[in-house]
Amino acid sequence: MRKHRTCDMIVAGIVWLLAASGGQAGAISILNPSFESPAMTSASGTYLTPTSWSKGGECGMWFLGQAGGPGINMTSVPDGNQALWSNGGYFYQVLDTSLQANTLYTMTIHAGKRSDVGFGSSASIRLGYGSVYGTNVLTAVAVRCPTPLSRAWTNWSVKFVTGTNPAGLGQPLRVDLNMGGSQPLFDNVQLTADPVTNTGTLMIDNPSFEEPVSTSVNMRPSIGWTWAVGIDGGVANTNMGSIYSAIRDGSQALWGNNSGLYQIIAATLCPNMVYTLTARVCARTDQGFGTTASVKLGYGSSYGSNLLTQATTDCAIPALGTSSIWKIVFVSGATPAGLDEPLRVDINLSGVQPYFDSVALTAEPVSNEGNLLIINGSFESPTPLANADNAYGLRATPALWTKTGAESGMFALGMTVGTGDHVASVPDGSQGIWANGGAFYQTIPATLQANMRYTLTAYAGARDDLGFKTAVYGPVTINLGYGNTYGVNYLTPVSTNFPTPGYGQWKLWTAKYVTGSSPVGLEQPLRVELNTAAVQPLFDHVQLLAERIAPGTAIVLR
Repeated sequence: MRKHRTCDMIVAGIVWLLAASGGQAGAISILNPSFESPAMTSASGTYLTPTSWSKGGECGMWFLGQAGGPGINMTSVPDGNQALWSNGGYFYQVLDTSLQANTLYTMTIHAGKRSDVGFGSSASIRLGYGSVYGTNVLTAVAVRCPTPLSRAWTNWSVKFVTGTNPAGLGQPLRVDLNMGGSQPLFDNVQLTADPVTNTGTLMIDNPSFEEPVSTSVNMRPSIGWTWAVGIDGGVANTNMGSIYSAIRDGSQALWGNNSGLYQIIAATLCPNMVYTLTARVCARTDQGFGTTASVKLGYGSSYGSNLLTQATTDCAIPALGTSSIWKIVFVSGATPAGLDEPLRVDINLSGVQPYFDSVALTAEPVSNEGNLLIINGSFESPTPLANADNAYGLRATPALWTKTGAESGMFALGMTVGTGDHVASVPDGSQGIWANGGAFYQTIPATLQANMRYTLTAYAGARDDLGFKTAVYGPVTINLGYGNTYGVNYLTPVSTNFPTPGYGQWKLWTAKYVTGSSPVGLEQPLRVELNTAAVQPLFDHVQLLAERIAPGTAIVLR
């Protein structure tokens, strides 16, 4: 029997896998990490190559107290007495450890700046595989590489994450020190490996934009985040005036005018997961909020690309001087595009100075038991529906559902045309669906299991002017099936209860199904269908309950 792999199963065995394949959980050995060999003297010069390293371009070593250059300009070395310098050169070392799957690598180094020479703005630290410098480089996530102060050192940290079958699996790791620019200084490089965390609360670096401390509203949040588009934006704090009083987490928040930024995080896209992305959005006391601003989840390293489809959204626009919490849910299927790629959070700062703060992301496996996840089961997304816009209103397709009939769509309470003007209430929320024939269906993120009782429910409704027609073009039913194709592979219900709603009323419909020990369609994705082959039947609040039963148990219908 085929089982769907989850990232948790892979992570559970990562330590064993690392040991079995020659990897190492924890610290990874880098030879001569502080560049203390060869031991330098006053006669050594400054173009030496550190032992166990290779170099290219104009670069070398120096020691504290050495006549000329950084040796007399700097007052300390983080570890030992020697360090590296460069004018656009580079160093690299091929390690004895091989690249492993499902691993979070963290590389750290001390970066230093002379007082008499600028710091290389293009300097970076990278992790790759193979023996050729600059090739096969892993995507960096959670980058923290602030520019050091004059005659001082600062700690850099960059993370790299691999999926279940990364390119270069089993190849030797390689550390690249790219020292582009004007004499950046490096010392004490370290590398660790840990099992990647793909469930629970995922790490977002600098989620509240508290680093660095802002001294100007145009100062960029360089820690953790990468500015992608636009030039107008940065970090504001409460010390800059009362207009920023809506900031709630710390003293700083992100703002922008038609700009955007992103962060690649230390987790990979997994199958059958529910991702919940939240952020606090704030409005200045003197301006409105950009209604086109957004926060999105994608994969890969390019801002705005490979975005996951939103399952549900709750993104209320804050009033002047207030804030609100945005919540967006994304669901990955059994074989999502981008599987094992690093996840990426995009913040789109379009409009007039929207503010963002407190960004968070959680990931939980989809369950095959209990209340199964039907995405947008009450048809509240998209919202709001336009009163008379057939392209987005009356004939809109609910998010994450597919509809088969042209004469079908959504309605909202209070709409001045169509169904919204002919119902007084909706069972859950304020929106529902209507149809003149056709169907709505959704393949949900759960699979057909053996020895289960499935209970499918939905509210069926009738307009106050049309009533409910049980069959015109065909039967009006709710169905449970498997696979992605509409109209086939239905489960046979053991009982149904489809009462007819009166004019302007709603009734709860129920269909029950039971699977045996080896059902046809085992492990196939479940599919929910609402067949609306009549004159404007209404549906809302679709739910599916899965309860495990013991083999051979007598079925009691309830």
